[in-house]
Amino acid sequence: MRLNAPRTLGVFLLLGSFVLVVLNPREFNVLHCFAFLACFTLGWLLLLGMIGLDPRVRRLLAEVGRIERPGPLDARDVPERTFRYLTAPRARLLVTAVCTVLGIGQFSLGCFLAWCFPGSVWERFLLASVCGGSGLLTLWYIYRHRQLYIAVSPTGLTARLYFRSTTISWDDIVALLARRYNSPFGPVGTVYAIYSLRDKISFTDRLAGASELCALLARITGIAWR
Repeated sequence: MRLNAPRTLGVFLLLGSFVLVVLNPREFNVLHCFAFLACFTLGWLLLLGMIGLDPRVRRLLAEVGRIERPGPLDARDVPERTFRYLTAPRARLLVTAVCTVLGIGQFSLGCFLAWCFPGSVWERFLLASVCGGSGLLTLWYIYRHRQLYIAVSPTGLTARLYFRSTTISWDDIVALLARRYNSPFGPVGTVYAIYSLRDKISFTDRLAGASELCALLARITGIAWR
């Protein structure tokens, strides 16, 4: 039985966070707290499979040359359409307002800690960087999230993602993978991934019309979701 390296690393990081809790110093230590949060967060993300390459993806990409497609693709009749997140105006406004207030609050807290935290310069800098950086990341996240989309056309898919924009033609799609993520508190959601040999487009079940997009992808490419 082959070990899943990302999940194994996640288990060790969670064990490391537990050790840090057991060895917690009597006085508050910023570096100790930061190490615990980093190990715990990264460990859970790896253990849940939210980061790291899924072994099924490696297997699917290795089998690409042996996959028999059902015949020539005909996407000429595919209507052009754009799928987006947060299409409801009220939900869009509410999420934007909450993330903006949260981001500004975190950044303001970071500025406050940089000047008023009773510790060394290094401790103040570390706390301010974490809080201020989290605030800026939250503001950047909601700004980019409002711009995400996947556009369908007769030639293929064009997607604007968090860090880049990309295009995959229908003929280049080699695998469709759906994965449902769960947490100790309940289901998190489903992430759908579209793979070519050189690129990848992902979207979640919170995308407006996600089920319709999944059905369209399976019909046009002739590849079943796994």
